[in-house]
Parts: sequence; C-alpha cells; structure tokens
Amino acid sequence: MLSKLKMPFAEAKTCTDYASGCSFCPCGAMRMHLRGATLVVNEAEVMLLHLAQSKFAWAHSSAIQMPAWAPPASAGAQSEGAAKMWAGGCYEVNHLGNLNATCRVCSARAPTFSAWGVPGAVEKATRLRRHRVQSDFRGHIVYAERAEDVRLQARTCAP
Repeated sequence: MLSKLKMPFAEAKTCTDYASGCSFCPCGAMRMHLRGATLVVNEAEVMLLHLAQSKFAWAHSSAIQMPAWAPPASAGAQSEGAAKMWAGGCYEVNHLGNLNATCRVCSARAPTFSAWGVPGAVEKATRLRRHRVQSDFRGHIVYAERAEDVRLQARTCAP
C-alpha cells in the first residue's frame, strides 16, 4: 500500500528481499539526520524511519546518549507554528547498518566495494531511491547481530 502511494519512508533492514521480487520493500537505512521536523535518511527526505534490524545495535550500545529534546519556547503568534512542533535542533545517527566490502548473500557476480578512501563514495553507493538502496551494493549492507559489531553513533549535528 505504501509503495502505491509513493510515501517517503525508509527501513533499517537488509535488502536481500530485492532478488525475490520485493522491489517495494524499504531497506538499507544506514544514517539519518533529524533537523527540526525534517527527517533525512541516506540523503533522501522521508517521513518515517523504521529501525527494524538496527534495534539490536540500539539495545547493545551503552555509549549512545540521545540529546534532550524540548519543545521550542512560544513567543506569541510569530512562533505559534514552531511551538506546535515537538522537536527542535538537529541530530544525526550513523552506523544503523554498515557497508561491507563484499556481499555475504549475493551471487559471485556482486561487485566488491573498494572506494573506501573516496569522499562521498559510501553515501553514493547507499543513497536511497524510492525508499530503498537500489545500487549494486545494496546487499553489502549488514546490521549488527553481535555486541562486538555495534558501531552506532548519535550526536548533535555538526554546525
């Protein structure tokens, strides 16, 4: 249903269902920015992010402390719209999932990701298009299943 409506949503889930014909299933969320009421996941604005397979990382990351959120102060009619928003500021979360050099569930024809030192290469390889990563590297995204693999980061956005 969501795919037919073309609603912008994302999911921190592996993209292995793509080969089975589930081209409408969201997958591949690795990073997000929340600036006020605008949510951007893998460089695509969305209205909803389901954490799915990244929940293990949240549960096993003792170093994560999300910043305190508070509604903006109301100062009359000028800020009435802002006062209705429940969040302000900007926060980013990285490493919901991680990109591997190779794909553990793909065929032998899957490319090897080798552009680690190229600025923006990971972002380009994992950019969302219509709520999923559709590049040849979609199967390279994995989500932590062991505590020692958790790399989740959350912080206030850099200025």
